[in-house]
Amino acid sequence: LPLIELEVAENPTAYNLYNMGKTYFAIQEYGKAVEYFRKAYPLSKDRIFLPELLTKLAYALAEMKRLEDALSVLTDGVMMFPKETEMIYILGMIYQKAGYYHDAEACFRKCIELGDQGSLITEGSGGYMAHMRLSELYEETGRLEDSYKEVVCVLKLKKNFAPALQQILKLAL
Repeated sequence: LPLIELEVAENPTAYNLYNMGKTYFAIQEYGKAVEYFRKAYPLSKDRIFLPELLTKLAYALAEMKRLEDALSVLTDGVMMFPKETEMIYILGMIYQKAGYYHDAEACFRKCIELGDQGSLITEGSGGYMAHMRLSELYEETGRLEDSYKEVVCVLKLKKNFAPALQQILKLAL
């Protein structure tokens, strides 16, 4: 952290500001992460890390309970980067957290349609993790049969995925 702070003070480029934001994000100091991501954004046009910057900015805002701000960032981001599965996945998570279940469902379905692709990918965001999120969303909204179907999809894709095994037991009970 002290080395990155020194580099940002001496050379506040888009990449250095972005890395400073990522560092604060990693240690869960979301307010500071947001500050540096916002500084990096106007300097980051056409940069390969822009999708990740927007995704992490929105995630940090959501962690700060600024859900509408997070949704605004990511809905614009998805329009700019429509094939970034991870961005759509995080958008779905924030929609779900905000209680916008229909929008969350649409995001997770889009992730499954796209598969794991884009410049930033977490394994399964376009597959088993999206199905898992749908299972949780359906359970949360009382659609238990749909929840069960989705968790079965998870287990077909990733047989020993512990959260899915827990989910299927919970639904069975």
